[in-house]
Amino acid sequence: MGIAGIAPGCKIMNLRAGTSQGLLEEEDVASAIIYAVDNGARIINMSFGDVATSQMFRDIMQFAYQCGVVLIASAGNSSSAEIHYPSGFQQVISVGATNSVDELASFSNFGTTIDLVAPGVDLKTTLRNNTYGNFSGTSASAPVISGVAALMLSQRPHLSNQDVRNILVSSADDLGETGWDNLFGAGRVNALKAQQIENESQATISSPSLDQGFYLSPVIIEGTASGALLENYTISYGFSANPLEWLPIITVTNQQVISDTLACWDIDELPDSSYTIRLQVFNKDGSATETSTRIFINRSAPELLFLAQQKMIDGYSHSELIEFETDDITQARLFYRATGTTETFEEIALEYEVKLHRYNFAESGDFEFYIQLQNKSGLITTENNGSNYYQINQSLPFLETNRFVRVDYELPSLYLLNKITDFDSDGNPEFIANPLSSVGAFGNLTLFEFENGEYISSEISPNIFIPRDIGDSDNDGLMEILAGSGPRSFLLESTHEGEVPRQIIWADSNGFWASRFADLDLDGKQEIIGRIDSDFLVLENSGNNEYNLAATLPNPTSGSNMPGVPHTEIGDFDDDGNMEILIGDYDGDIYIYEATGDNSFQISWQERLPQTDAINYISSGDYDGDGIKEFSAGCHSSSDLDLEHEYDGRYWTFRIYDATGNDEFHVVWEQSFFGFSEPADFSSSVSSGDLNLNGTDELLINIFPDFYSIEFDEIQSVYQIGGYLNPSRTHANLIGDINGDGKIEFLLNSGEETMIYQDRLSSIFSGPPAPAGFDIYPLNENEIYLHWLNVDSSDGYQIYRGAAQDNLSAMGIIFENEFLDTNVDSGAIYYYAVTTIDSSLSPIESLPTPVLSAKPGSRPWCSSAEFISPNQVRLQFNEAMDKSITNTAAYQITPDLGKPQSAILSRSGEEALLTLNEKNIPAGEYFIEVNGVQDLDRTPIDTSRNEITFTVSETSPSFHLLNGQFTENGSIELNFNLPVDPASATEKTNYTLEPEITIDQIIHQSEKPNQVFLIPSPSQLTFLVGSNCVISVQNILSQTGIPIETGQGSQVSIIFQQTDLSRVLVFPNPCRSGEGQNILTFTNLMAYSTVKIISLNGIILRTIEDTNGNSQIEWDLKNVQGENIPAGIYLYYVSCDKHSKTGKFAIIK
Repeated sequence: MGIAGIAPGCKIMNLRAGTSQGLLEEEDVASAIIYAVDNGARIINMSFGDVATSQMFRDIMQFAYQCGVVLIASAGNSSSAEIHYPSGFQQVISVGATNSVDELASFSNFGTTIDLVAPGVDLKTTLRNNTYGNFSGTSASAPVISGVAALMLSQRPHLSNQDVRNILVSSADDLGETGWDNLFGAGRVNALKAQQIENESQATISSPSLDQGFYLSPVIIEGTASGALLENYTISYGFSANPLEWLPIITVTNQQVISDTLACWDIDELPDSSYTIRLQVFNKDGSATETSTRIFINRSAPELLFLAQQKMIDGYSHSELIEFETDDITQARLFYRATGTTETFEEIALEYEVKLHRYNFAESGDFEFYIQLQNKSGLITTENNGSNYYQINQSLPFLETNRFVRVDYELPSLYLLNKITDFDSDGNPEFIANPLSSVGAFGNLTLFEFENGEYISSEISPNIFIPRDIGDSDNDGLMEILAGSGPRSFLLESTHEGEVPRQIIWADSNGFWASRFADLDLDGKQEIIGRIDSDFLVLENSGNNEYNLAATLPNPTSGSNMPGVPHTEIGDFDDDGNMEILIGDYDGDIYIYEATGDNSFQISWQERLPQTDAINYISSGDYDGDGIKEFSAGCHSSSDLDLEHEYDGRYWTFRIYDATGNDEFHVVWEQSFFGFSEPADFSSSVSSGDLNLNGTDELLINIFPDFYSIEFDEIQSVYQIGGYLNPSRTHANLIGDINGDGKIEFLLNSGEETMIYQDRLSSIFSGPPAPAGFDIYPLNENEIYLHWLNVDSSDGYQIYRGAAQDNLSAMGIIFENEFLDTNVDSGAIYYYAVTTIDSSLSPIESLPTPVLSAKPGSRPWCSSAEFISPNQVRLQFNEAMDKSITNTAAYQITPDLGKPQSAILSRSGEEALLTLNEKNIPAGEYFIEVNGVQDLDRTPIDTSRNEITFTVSETSPSFHLLNGQFTENGSIELNFNLPVDPASATEKTNYTLEPEITIDQIIHQSEKPNQVFLIPSPSQLTFLVGSNCVISVQNILSQTGIPIETGQGSQVSIIFQQTDLSRVLVFPNPCRSGEGQNILTFTNLMAYSTVKIISLNGIILRTIEDTNGNSQIEWDLKNVQGENIPAGIYLYYVSCDKHSKTGKFAIIK
């Protein structure tokens, strides 16, 4: 049936900007926000966030807010006062969470940026599969506020986004300390009061922006302090993001400020630190509202703490990971050019505002570079390595992409065991695997046998058993499969020789994760190695299909020692005659246990890798051909990287270790590979085997989406990358002669199918390699450009083209490594492949490259540009573009505006939202030139139509009421911020007074152009003394024709006050306390009067003060001791300044 929710009649627009795993990329969030704005969303709920942000995220919040959208976000669930984004931005309503008894939820964030709180613990909601459940978190409380805001807008659609915020905080039920506090903000939302409240006040700081930096005085504080009931506003500051003490900057009484300067703050005597500026608006009814923002005072330019460069392999090319740290949070830019040239430096703007920056530089060649750092104060440091520049040396050849030849057999996507067998002894190779679904779900254990030129599959078990090994652990001549299913392990055995193992003869249900078979004590019988928790165990067959514990191998390393699915490597790695077990854990530790006797083992070696997770990335083989096994180990960057605010600089590192003595090993090869995808989602692995029958094993590395083979060059005595393939999503490579042709094959899973490859050096194919690096793209509607890497010793290249991927025809042979096809029709799709021709080989033609397609079409162009105040431009293209339009270096804005600070892709690529560096753009005409961008077909922009203009118009100042006051001559004085138009200002219908008062006359004097005097009917004033009167104005113009603001700035309130005490009134008099009259009221007082209650014999019984200036005092008929006074006649004495009055009253019981 569902749930009604907070606002059941309001429309909801559900937008997905993240993955199914909850990963959010800021550019996707930005695109979704623009989509929401363009499609009419009035409220955007953002139940996500982080403690760091980017310039782009700031800019998209500004855009949505300027478009009038109410932005609401969860404050975070870290029980922290650290500022959280996007909820911490000034344009966003930040929502904390409370429980059912109005306590702050244990998980809820708090601090100076919290606006208010809402219920967020155990909220009943709908779940998948038609069920209900509880939902907790600030991600639950934020939608409560969004629902209340939706109710408000459904009743009062004219409200602005700032009005909604003002009403929400003004109507909240105060919790915690009186007034605003840093736990609950303004308090817990009250939906009913939010619908009923009027005359709310506004406190907004528009500048400085959150986390802006300063190094000079004064800091100009701009914003709005307004409200019909405004009495005064105060600006103060405190140290850090959550000050313990507030120090005053300024207090301004009885004056509204609308989008203007609130204060000028002298910071010359303050030390460098972070500070919070607070604006409080106090109202005449005793209520208050406030806001705050954090800034930095930083008078020193940023310093570079360190810079490191690490060589990487990235796909089939080389790259360099540049990492550097600064003492301040900085925006960084990298400038590079070819080494030794005078070319203009190219600019790369790094994406995030952080201290630790990373960037993977992937261009080929030798380059010099420097970095530019800008902190929050705008101070800039240029680091150029002492004018020598930093160097990048990448004039290196691409990896060999033609080393492996695909064998044309079809196999589904498989989880493989790297073992070839022949259970039925018929001479046909067999292997076992689990078929994988399109989403990676395991199928049942299946046997694959090569027979009559194809692979025949048959199911081994109806259960999803994951194969771990094949062997004969009880030495009875019957083959066994060691398998696992979660934390359970099984042995399947043949019932007769020559049969496939199907019968379960042993199972463990005690959390034993099997790893493999191994004959560790060299007695001719295989033990089972596995683990329980972090301890590895050795189980030995004791007869009758029973296995007893022979040894326990605890993890000797420090750390969490998380083991994962167990993987072990077995060998005599130091050639001392004793078998050894190599194990890895998630901390990145690798360690070796050595067999010292029958079922006896000792730890012999351990080392921690430079990164985490060595569990499934260890392997072993005779890599250098010396007859002794080496071992390899891999690790990767932490999976805990927060991609929402950090550059994804994650990578893999692999090593090969060789023995230097007994139980001593050292690294003989190490290489890092850029790019990392979570192995739980994108399978990665290592395997070892002799791919080319040369007597040495190769190390096969599968790190999604790449495959590498590592081989030993005996001539140079070095390890090198022998070949590269893509894509790979492989749990393990199966290596061996799996089709009986006498050649070695290996299996590789692409994620969609399992492919079979041979090493070209031993392959039956003896022709030239296919070109590597093949790429194509259209240049315009008449041309398609093809290019590839040169192949040594080639005679030329054959170009193939067709209208379908599987129907290509030869176009002819060319002799360069590029080709321009000019015989194409616009809008048609063409498919291409290229082969290498080498007449010295047989066959003379290589296998083809992968088939690629291109669609020629007209070059894209800039169609329009629209300026959005204060500093954004919506740049439209005539068609959808790719992500190249998010590169800020693609734009040059003249005059004098340079490159934008961010460029956000929107409208599916048909638009770029540019935010300019200047905050206030002068009026005038501006030009945008766009270069280096392309459409979705990769067609580059038309350089004859890559310029567009936009116009910035003069902006009119805000026209609003400053204040109002009751004058001594009985008139109401209204003060405006600009001179008023006399005609509209003297029209009585343009004024509304609540409570209703008749205006007899309106006076506007030319010598006081900013003032208007309302003359009310004197007969009404006596009954209004001490009460608030709200005056609303409408349809009034300034002298220059600017209309009065609506909402904030169009109302003021005054309290009608007496100028003397001649009209003091006491009621009820007499006061009949016996009939329930327990309050005596003194009215028509002067503001802040004092009343003394005196007995007839002159004793002062009580002194009462008018503390709020509303010209009225109420007395509860009690004396100073709190006792009810008896019936009788009493005197009162009222005084204020030099005025006084005495009178008497009676109390009757």
